[in-house]
Amino acid sequence: MEPPLDLIPDYSRPVQPRTRRRFLRPLLFLGLPAVYFLFFCSGLHFPMLLPFGSLNGHLRNDLGLTLPAGTRVVHAVREASRDPGEYYELQLPTQASVIAFVASLKAPNRRATDRDPNSPWSMGPAPDWWRPSAMPQVESFDLNDSSSRHGFIWFHSPTSTTLYVFWFGT
Repeated sequence: MEPPLDLIPDYSRPVQPRTRRRFLRPLLFLGLPAVYFLFFCSGLHFPMLLPFGSLNGHLRNDLGLTLPAGTRVVHAVREASRDPGEYYELQLPTQASVIAFVASLKAPNRRATDRDPNSPWSMGPAPDWWRPSAMPQVESFDLNDSSSRHGFIWFHSPTSTTLYVFWFGT
């Protein structure tokens, strides 16, 4: 017995494209720039997946240092900007480790520049948890890598185990 004719496909007619595909290209051309703007130019703050590794990588690549043992990243966000910026709040185990780490950052072979901790400096609004001015006896300094393409702004206190760091690129 042969199948009915309406079940046999007719290959003599051209296949019409689906109408949904017509909207895919304009959506793609409009959507990709919008997503790019959101993630790289909007100024919004996005949480970081591996903040300890990111900051440690910046320190290793830019300054040849690593974070002290026992350092914990409490908060970290990346600022969606054309020039990259990352905010970090660090917790070190002891005040002595903070003092030793800051001394290694301010070594004579690096160009650390003291700054007023209350002076405005950021590229945009800081995250809600960013409170270096609340630390007692807060001190601040800038530190750039040798190529001056990346830099750090450090906030620390000799009486606290918390460090605030802003890393930026140009």
